[in-house]
Amino acid sequence: MRKFVFGTILLALMLTIASAEDIEGSFFTPDDRHRSYHLHIPPSYNGEDTLPLVINLHWGGGTPEGQAVFSAMNPKADSEGFLVAYPEGTLSPYGWLGWNSGECLGIDVDDVSFISILIDTLIANYRIDTLRIFVTGFCNGGMMTQRLACELSERIAAAASVAGGLHINNWDDCQPARLIPLMHFHARNDPSVPYYGGWYYDCRWSPVDSFMQHWAEKLVCNLGPDTFYNDSGALRQRWYRADDSCEVILWTTEDGSHYWPGTPLGTKKISANDEMWEFFVAHPLPVEEPGVEEKPMPPSYILDHSLPNPLSKSAKIHFSLGSREHVRLEVFDALGRKVVTLVDGVLDAGQHEVVIDAGRLSTGVYFYRLSTPTFTKTRSVRLIK
Repeated sequence: MRKFVFGTILLALMLTIASAEDIEGSFFTPDDRHRSYHLHIPPSYNGEDTLPLVINLHWGGGTPEGQAVFSAMNPKADSEGFLVAYPEGTLSPYGWLGWNSGECLGIDVDDVSFISILIDTLIANYRIDTLRIFVTGFCNGGMMTQRLACELSERIAAAASVAGGLHINNWDDCQPARLIPLMHFHARNDPSVPYYGGWYYDCRWSPVDSFMQHWAEKLVCNLGPDTFYNDSGALRQRWYRADDSCEVILWTTEDGSHYWPGTPLGTKKISANDEMWEFFVAHPLPVEEPGVEEKPMPPSYILDHSLPNPLSKSAKIHFSLGSREHVRLEVFDALGRKVVTLVDGVLDAGQHEVVIDAGRLSTGVYFYRLSTPTFTKTRSVRLIK
């Protein structure tokens, strides 16, 4: 009887997820900040097949829900079959929600880690193609998009920013781990983030062609830029390599002001959603095949998903350590309150297994976090009794 009830509840949960379209989620980051996001799930999501994920970052002063409307990306997600996550920024000294996209704006929050944990959270809860995780954003969200291209390229397959580019003081600080494909959209008559450079709040803004040239040089895209005008007059400039291992694209329009191209308020000369999705599809995260003489690599720092998930009584957590270090493995409830500490001590390098005893826990969603002096990872588990 218990198995029948458990199966019925699980089936009902799966059907609910499969038919859901918009979900609000949140979690606590390692610095004890409560962060939230809005997730749009297309009708094609069935809980079995993996789908791509696009992370869409709102402008300075925006909200996740506002960015969904402003960028009009949900209809594109429904027609093409990908999930869209709209994270929420944190409060800036100017009184609006934004992103720590560089040295200025005064937002002293580790948003790069936040996005990485968000990716972990979504992978733990949904069937996501980890080779097709992309990022885009508008204005301050576009600036954050380019920072993520600098610092999270090992997880993000490609990036596309709109009306907001790189504005770090020292471009040598941008060191992507791989040749990440990058696309950018900007209108020459943008009054908020000037195409030819200027000031954005207390930030000195470089001209668009300047930071795009920086990207081409950083990625050693040594051919181009070639130029192309579409039928409506939008200008495309493209930097690349002869072996197609690198691609940087700038779309420029004369009109469009400070809006998302292709939306009712934006320029009609180009659709940012159409162009960036075609760009994303062409650039999944590359997978390198190991060489025949490649030596075995030492264990890396990995926190696996718990098994089973959902759980009813107990679950096993597997993780591996790259070196001998002090480890804390803790469990938190959905409100970020610590429930139990599973490990707190020094462990040797290699594979480890820990059991979550759910006997005293209530039904719900829990998060378990593995942290060492050099590594932090969070995953979720559902408990159904």
